[in-house]
Amino acid sequence: MTADAVAAASRARRVRYPVWLLGGPGAGAYEVGRALHGEGDSRGFVSVRQTLPGSPEIEERVRSALADDPGIDTVSLYVERIERQTAAVQERLLRWSAEGTLRDGRAIAIRLLAQSDEGSRGTELLPALRHRLSALTIPLPPLAARRAEIPAIATALAAQLCEELALVEPPIDDAALRRLAERDWPGNLEELTAVITRALIAAEGQRITTFEAPRAVRRAP
Repeated sequence: MTADAVAAASRARRVRYPVWLLGGPGAGAYEVGRALHGEGDSRGFVSVRQTLPGSPEIEERVRSALADDPGIDTVSLYVERIERQTAAVQERLLRWSAEGTLRDGRAIAIRLLAQSDEGSRGTELLPALRHRLSALTIPLPPLAARRAEIPAIATALAAQLCEELALVEPPIDDAALRRLAERDWPGNLEELTAVITRALIAAEGQRITTFEAPRAVRRAP
């Protein structure tokens, strides 16, 4: 994350208010949303990662989360590409983010964590929802705009992945890390993570001299 994103995420941790995550596919919006909810805690986290036909579908997801854990009193609702949701869904999200909902007579707070692609048109949002979201935004620029940082990001990812996958952390050539910065990474963090994971598994603890993209996803120059 950039310094601006880290500062915005820090503010979002201190204030329970709707958050607007601005970044394209794979830029890390979902991961930031999970971290704001409480990393490693799935209780009360509802994820919507496709356009829903209407408000009943999103209501059912929230009801299911509350039914699975009747003791929770707060829900984090992560919605991808919120501007593509129907007006009815946006209206429900706006109301929930301001008023919460009720479950068996108990008040349930709902925190909206909304994602939009970089450069998306905010005019596609209901004006009241757009104004509410704009109070607390987290910018997530694409990796192509952060080329100088990619070697450091890749090194940190490799260490994290080795810990998660119980792999021996291999030495990595500086030249291999520098070559990562030469790619465009249209899939952003998700694509970089996949390439590094593949190399770590194949290396079996031996030195990594290059990061090759899988044949299925290689692109012509």
